[in-house]
Amino acid sequence: MWAVLSKDERRGRALEALRKGDLRTLLDLMEHHLRTWGRAGAKASPNTLRSYRSAVRGFFAWLQGMGLEGEALAQAVASPSEDLGAAYLRHLEEEGLKPASVNQRRAALRAFYEALRWAGAAERNPFSEAPTRRDPVPKWEKRRPYEEKEVARLLEAATLEERLLVLLGAQGGLRVSEAVGLRWENVDLEARRMRVVGKGRKEASVLIPGGLARALEEARKEEGPVLPWRSDDAARRALKRLCQRAGVPYRGYHALRHYCGTHLYRSTRDIQTVARHLRHSGIATTTIYAKWGEEEAKRVLEAWG
Repeated sequence: MWAVLSKDERRGRALEALRKGDLRTLLDLMEHHLRTWGRAGAKASPNTLRSYRSAVRGFFAWLQGMGLEGEALAQAVASPSEDLGAAYLRHLEEEGLKPASVNQRRAALRAFYEALRWAGAAERNPFSEAPTRRDPVPKWEKRRPYEEKEVARLLEAATLEERLLVLLGAQGGLRVSEAVGLRWENVDLEARRMRVVGKGRKEASVLIPGGLARALEEARKEEGPVLPWRSDDAARRALKRLCQRAGVPYRGYHALRHYCGTHLYRSTRDIQTVARHLRHSGIATTTIYAKWGEEEAKRVLEAWG
């Protein structure tokens, strides 16, 4: 719809949606702009779009909570004060959101305002001007991987399907969406390779390590999804239940990928090998696994008598 409208028509429709509080139309505008002009384009992640929509709804709920509606709401959004973006982000901090979550909301609302500006319905982007929230806690400290003994306990307590779920992350280094989306048609056990659709809908060929290869061979089928869980959240819930049975603290599915990177670095001491297996676009992301590897070495040294 938006692509065939003139600038005046886009502006009129966006302003009308603001006056009516029509979030459905406004979210449709943002998604169109992201898919047309965004860096990921048509391959924009469904998870990203979902989180962006949630952020916009939260922003409008905040505005409406201050008594803004109708023309007053449209005016506040279309002609935002220079403090609007910063004020909302400070509100989120006061509500207890962590810095990473605040910065994620900032990115979403910056994208929303870029769409409004493209439509001619906003004078400025107050979230481009708002400062990001600096997180005093290093990333490597916040997102600890599962420990080796914990992964061993998970595998011992797991069914075959749960074992595949664990090993796709812990050995294959897959993200939860990649594991859920993996199909048997894309698994080549003879070549020990699997074709994975990753972030930004990028496809990659990933090596299948030994333990994962044995589990895949045991469960082997000709076609269809490798895992029985049809959504990321369902797979996470399955892992959480397994953690409870195995007596392992639940750290989220991504901590299995962190375990993979950390274990691989400890074994090889080669950042490039870790980056290739985890398909990082830049080596800076991979250094987190070197930090975890060094922390483990430090604990071993300190424990020596």
